[in-house]
Amino acid sequence: PLSLIVALAIVATLFVYFVSNAVLKSRRRPVVSGAEQLLGSTGIMLNDMQSDGVISEGWARVRSEQWRAQSMVTLAKGQRVRVVSRTGLILAVVPINEVEPGELI
Repeated sequence: PLSLIVALAIVATLFVYFVSNAVLKSRRRPVVSGAEQLLGSTGIMLNDMQSDGVISEGWARVRSEQWRAQSMVTLAKGQRVRVVSRTGLILAVVPINEVEPGELI
C-alpha cells in the first residue's frame, strides 16, 4: 500500500535527520579527554624534582591525576606548571609565573 511506503519514508527521513543532527553537534564540542585535553593544562608539583643531568623529573598533579613530569629546569614542590607535551605517561612541563600576562589577579 502506498500509505505504508509514505509512512516508512517519513520515519526513515526523520531518523536520518535526528541522527545526523546529533553527530554534527557532537563534533563541535571541545575535547574533554586524551592527550589533546592535557596540552596547555596547568598543574602543581607534588615533590621537588630530582635532576640527573639535563632533565629533571618528579611528580605533578594535573587535572586531578598524578603524572610523572619532566622539565629542563628544576621545579620545587608546590610550584605551578603548564603541560607542553606528552610522551607515553610522562608529561613535559614548564614553570608558570605567579601571574601570567593577561591573567586576572
